[in-house]
Amino acid sequence: MWWGTAIEAPGSSGLAKFYAELLGWHIGHEELGTAIVAVSPQGPFLVFQQADAYGAPVWPPAEGEQRPMMHFDFQVGDPDAANFPLQTLQQVRDLLCVRRRRTSRRP
Repeated sequence: MWWGTAIEAPGSSGLAKFYAELLGWHIGHEELGTAIVAVSPQGPFLVFQQADAYGAPVWPPAEGEQRPMMHFDFQVGDPDAANFPLQTLQQVRDLLCVRRRRTSRRP
């Protein structure tokens, strides 16, 4: 049995692989529509579930649009040693299909 935080996404497998690599965890279980990332067989677990009717969140929030429902905060002990390229952030955006709302800038 497993339990943990469940995250709906348009692509459960891709998102699970991304977080497994980011955290240095492993994919403990994968089946059609579900992938589970774990630090050990006892957990903790992140469960990624396929959501066919997934509504991509919009950032910044906009009236009538899907708002981001949650986020992860990761603390990095040595930011200079942590090689976290912009490409990685773009991968997350693409995996979650986050839409960026254009905002007008006023002087």
